[in-house]
Amino acid sequence: MQKNFDHSKDRYRVSFQENGKQHRKFFRTEIEADDFIRTRKEDVREFGIHWRTWTPRERAEIFLEMERLQKLGWTLRAAVNFIEKQGKEPPAVRLGIVARDFLNAKQAAACSPRYLARLRASIAHFITGRRDKPIAEVTPAEIREYISRNGWAPRTARGYLGDVQTLFAFALRNRYCRENIAEAVDKPRLEDRPPGILTVPQSAALIHTCHLAEPSLLATVALCLFGGIRPEESQRLEWANIGPEFIEIPGAKAKTRRRRLVPITPQLRAWLEVAHKAGSELPARNFPNKFNRVRRLAKVLDGWPHDAMRHSFASYHLAKHRNENETAMVMGNSPQMLFSHYRELVRPDEAAKFFSIMPCDRADAVNKLESLQPGKSQSRAALNRGNRALTKNALGTLFQQGVRMLPRSEVIRELCDVHGLSPSTAFTAISPQGRFREHLREKDGVLSWNPFPGK
Repeated sequence: MQKNFDHSKDRYRVSFQENGKQHRKFFRTEIEADDFIRTRKEDVREFGIHWRTWTPRERAEIFLEMERLQKLGWTLRAAVNFIEKQGKEPPAVRLGIVARDFLNAKQAAACSPRYLARLRASIAHFITGRRDKPIAEVTPAEIREYISRNGWAPRTARGYLGDVQTLFAFALRNRYCRENIAEAVDKPRLEDRPPGILTVPQSAALIHTCHLAEPSLLATVALCLFGGIRPEESQRLEWANIGPEFIEIPGAKAKTRRRRLVPITPQLRAWLEVAHKAGSELPARNFPNKFNRVRRLAKVLDGWPHDAMRHSFASYHLAKHRNENETAMVMGNSPQMLFSHYRELVRPDEAAKFFSIMPCDRADAVNKLESLQPGKSQSRAALNRGNRALTKNALGTLFQQGVRMLPRSEVIRELCDVHGLSPSTAFTAISPQGRFREHLREKDGVLSWNPFPGK
């Protein structure tokens, strides 16, 4: 502090630095100058040198925001730490844009076509009416209302909620929002109901009816009912995936995308041999429509439980072997899920009957069906109707795709015994004027098969 003399007036000058620059301030009295110096020293001591660099307006704003934080139960340090951790305010991205990026990412991740189709339908349902809304403005109450207003069953509602939670998890990872608000929505509670399964008579009726009415599906049905393979997996398998001891389910064809081997039991082996001899297709074509016909003929169409064949196998297998680890390994599931859902669902004696369902000839199969469903037996014409349409694949299998040569009489006999054709229908099918004439060759009464006609 220095005393200046200016036109007979005493003034006191204080020099100091602020914001990196040299400043001077003048006071009329020495007392005012001393007060200013003392105040600056106290501020520096209490708040540091930077406190004096702020303007009075900035200091007022700090005190105002401190009061707001105190009312919210926050400290200044906690607020700064939160902002530092969360980063900048996320951009106001529309929900429709996030949904598009989310579905594209799932497709790029090579998710199964079936999962992608279901996910697209679910997400499209959710963003209807809110496509242009910023995702940061969607609230848990809005998601809760979406899940509850449609009248879905609890299991269905849980599935739709899971898709929304997956969408917001993607948005959180990509910084479209600051939190997964869908996680705040409680999942609908499910009743602890055991899975629905087929009884032993229903299982026998289903497999024998399939053998008689739709042999093209026999391999697929046997894989599900006596191998515990998921229906969607069985419809992707080929005969090349079936070996002498195991069925290989490649990762690309498995629901879990993990390769696994399913052991072939004597029962499953017997049915697969019959299916192969009957020209059963793998993968089966037009499976839903044909299988509904089989279920209708077997009288198991109404009240069909979800995933009934696979659940039936799991229940009977666990009841027979009493080893949830072994059953879980066969089915590709966790032992905890198997033990909690299938324990004591059926009795061991029923399991023994289930695994004794074996193939038989056509006459015995029809008699068994009539004994299983007295008063509801199907006409033999209805059971044979599916076999009247002899396929090129079935006839080629009979000739082992050109390896086997057979007399005409033996071909007719096998077509009648295996495929249920009448002698006249079988004779017409393999006649020189029949629809397979391009594939059949005859020499001295012996027929052979040419898989590639014209070559």
